[in-house]
Amino acid sequence: PAGPCGVDEGLILHTSGTTSGRRKGVVLRHGGLAAVANMMNRNMETDASLAEFVSAPIDHAFGFGRCLAVLMAGGTLMLDAGRVNLGELFRAMRAGRCNALSAPAPIFATLARHFPDQTRAASAGMRWLQIGTTTLDENLKRILLDIFPNAKACVNYGLTEAMRSTFMDLRAERHKIHTEGRPWPGVELVLVDESGAPVSTGQTGEIWVRGVHLAKGYTDPALWSEACRDGWYRTRDLGMLDEEGYLTYLGRCDDVINVNGTIVHPLQIERLLRPLLPEDAQFCVLGLPDAQGMRGEVPVLCVEGPAPRLDELLRGVGGLEAHLLPQRLVSLERLPRTDTGKIIRAKVRSELLAGGVS
Repeated sequence: PAGPCGVDEGLILHTSGTTSGRRKGVVLRHGGLAAVANMMNRNMETDASLAEFVSAPIDHAFGFGRCLAVLMAGGTLMLDAGRVNLGELFRAMRAGRCNALSAPAPIFATLARHFPDQTRAASAGMRWLQIGTTTLDENLKRILLDIFPNAKACVNYGLTEAMRSTFMDLRAERHKIHTEGRPWPGVELVLVDESGAPVSTGQTGEIWVRGVHLAKGYTDPALWSEACRDGWYRTRDLGMLDEEGYLTYLGRCDDVINVNGTIVHPLQIERLLRPLLPEDAQFCVLGLPDAQGMRGEVPVLCVEGPAPRLDELLRGVGGLEAHLLPQRLVSLERLPRTDTGKIIRAKVRSELLAGGVS
């Protein structure tokens, strides 16, 4: 029967509300869901022997998408009940009870940083990996290819509203390992400036997508009319396309930091700091008003738990001018996260402002 968005609706999933703080009901199409699942199975070369450990909430786009793809391939699902049990995962891998793993990027980061030897010892039968929900450092991607030597490892860029807009086989396309891949057939992706005009190759712009995978709409039609223009979904994400059409994800439009008229993206700074911090450090960079009233905003580094001295950390950092690097460091007991492990940068910022930090 027809629902709030028409007869083609197959499922309603809710966004995590990471940036807006408001969960939106996303109405997904039957055809779009099938197209995404078939695309993944075709590109991952899966078959009925697929036995996948899905370590992601199935009421989120990433986890649900994997469940659908596995079942459409005729495979078997293993679902964890909440937090992933690495011991059970290793036992299942060694026993041959699973040959695939899909999980949010933080779980793969944990395997690469803290359990490389244990993972490699148990991974001989692993044939497929799907990394999702957020970007993963390229050095960690390389480690994963090493500790899962027989697995096809894949990443993508996507949203609940536009699941798996890009797709990439990390091993086959290793020369582009720093990117999120290219749009697959049936998906169009363009980067635009503030006026909606396409930007040149290599320039930063907002990511707009359209195609067979696009949602039918929101349960609130007014919100969807704001988000779509002539069939293009305006993601409010920033990115850059290279000459071969590979997408580099740069973060949310709302997260950019305006330092006296110069725009810097938190992910740019975080990628420079990652190699200088302890492997297990949890942190984010965000913009706060300049207490001196001189530069509009200044970058601030927020670290979970004990933190190093900022001056020592930044000594010798290259790639950005000094005034675009963090001007202060804040140590927090815990950084707020979504169910899939993403740090909620906007919530960190609001909590700091509410506490009088600037």
